[in-house]
Amino acid sequence: MEITEVKVYDIEECVMYSGLSHSANGDPLFNLKRARMLGHATTGSGHDVFLSGITVSMNVKATHIWWMQFMRYSFQNIVTSQSKMHQVMEFDINIQSNEYVSENTRHEVQRLKDIHLNEQSEESFNRVIYNLPMGLELKARVRTNFLQLKTIYGQRKSHKLKEWADFCSWMKTIDHYGLFIGGGDGHE
Repeated sequence: MEITEVKVYDIEECVMYSGLSHSANGDPLFNLKRARMLGHATTGSGHDVFLSGITVSMNVKATHIWWMQFMRYSFQNIVTSQSKMHQVMEFDINIQSNEYVSENTRHEVQRLKDIHLNEQSEESFNRVIYNLPMGLELKARVRTNFLQLKTIYGQRKSHKLKEWADFCSWMKTIDHYGLFIGGGDGHE
């Protein structure tokens, strides 16, 4: 897994407006202590909702199996991504696959690609696409927010897929993440 080009947006604004529900005149008040307390509230309590305004954008290179699991989260957007449909014939299966993809699988995909280059049929193309390994690595630009990352951390920090452990460890390195979220489970 590789995560690059990380940008975090609207931290100051979200901290400032996190206490709006307690403002009689509607004026914002920057209160870091309040925001920290709200950010550490129990996931799902609703008290940490201001975290949804802190946006995080990044490039992620991960396996097909990780992407399938990541896409179940509703507060993430894949802005753009590598296309298997458009680029599969250009992929070098040895470079695009992680270390868990067997040599037999790599050879079979290459064999199917060679057949498709000869036949150029829909059938031969489908054989290539449907035989790509789950360890195929693809890159995408992603946008999410601190609230969603907090949820992901709580659900995936002990997941048996190594990429989730890597992703959860990476989350702790995001600017200001620990200040508002800590370990991601509402605790330091």
